[in-house]
Amino acid sequence: MPHPRILICGAGIAGPAFALQIAKAGIRPTIVERASSVRSGGQAIDIRGSAVTVAERIGIERAARAANTGIKEMILFDDRGKRLASTTAIGPIVENTEHSNIEVLRKTLVDILHKEVDGKADLLFGDRVTALHQDEGRVSAVFSSGAEREYDLVVGADGFHSETRSLAFSPDRWSTRFLGAYSCIFSAPNFLGLDHQQIWSHTTLGLGASVYSALENTEARVVLGFQSRSRDLDVRDDQLMRKELKARFGRLGWIYPRLLQEMDATSDFYCDEVAQVVMDSYHNGRVALLGDAGYCPSPATGQGTSLALVGAYVLAWALQAHNWDHKAAFAEYDRRMLPFVRANQEKVNLAAHFPKSRLRIFADVQAIKLLRHERTRKFLLTKVFKVNTGCSTAVELPDESPVGGHAPAAA
Repeated sequence: MPHPRILICGAGIAGPAFALQIAKAGIRPTIVERASSVRSGGQAIDIRGSAVTVAERIGIERAARAANTGIKEMILFDDRGKRLASTTAIGPIVENTEHSNIEVLRKTLVDILHKEVDGKADLLFGDRVTALHQDEGRVSAVFSSGAEREYDLVVGADGFHSETRSLAFSPDRWSTRFLGAYSCIFSAPNFLGLDHQQIWSHTTLGLGASVYSALENTEARVVLGFQSRSRDLDVRDDQLMRKELKARFGRLGWIYPRLLQEMDATSDFYCDEVAQVVMDSYHNGRVALLGDAGYCPSPATGQGTSLALVGAYVLAWALQAHNWDHKAAFAEYDRRMLPFVRANQEKVNLAAHFPKSRLRIFADVQAIKLLRHERTRKFLLTKVFKVNTGCSTAVELPDESPVGGHAPAAA
């Protein structure tokens, strides 16, 4: 019997992870990506809790762990460059435990996934879906290139600004929740000479900055963020966002003038609002959403990558477990993912990223100083990780994937 024809919109993390899973069942999906190539840049991302299990099952855990950022020290400064406190990075403390997270650059994880999916999917770069028409038997996708093709299923894994979501779901089926902040990321030379270190600075102006070494100290990543009551900034206008950052950070001294200079010189500047995608169901007919397209938790949770990997695994598992009956599979996908997503979306703590009072900054400094003492550090982190693990493992992960053999035609 013919294999289901599956179109995946988005070649970031969620899309290739899903493609890799269904390829094990003999499915060769098509992945369409509006960018002309795999996006470079991006910040360090975390694989936590159940997502570590998923990474192991889909065969990328070893490569991801080998590419770990290796950050060993975190240092807090004030906005004038005064060193306030430092601590050992959290990751090594819990290494070789069930809570052993993986921190890796986004670009590195994307490259790992693309290497694994190479030859198992058809990739279309520089194209995108502009219209979807579906009936009981198929989905017709119209591409910006002018082509029109039919598929049995379409999976939207095209991020927070998902076109698939807008095309397949009416506006009353979804919303975005602005969390009152913007975050920008870009690469820069390691001009501070950081040696597997991360520095960050808080101000009482609702601004935050972080710089950390990357790629074995050969370069650095810079994150600049700011709180805002307004949501009227066009994050896709790079020049506008650069201007906004200069207006907000330009009054500061220390390393900020250099950071703004590097921001102008970088080729991988990326900025977005800190926000969430809220939905009560991640499917409509033969179209399903995956990762940030359906349930972006916001960068403030640090769980976006983990949700994407777990979602990709659960969706692929459900389709195969239900013999490619998309109605039953999508219902199963919702049942497992909705509580998991909600648990993680509720753990946002913007105050930890943008403390606006000196009292809060003072409290952060004292907490970091406590982490210097090994016994206290282990005690506090055990408590913290119990809380975080409750969110990162709050999913009914299938015991094993029913991959193997050839898939029947879609229902």
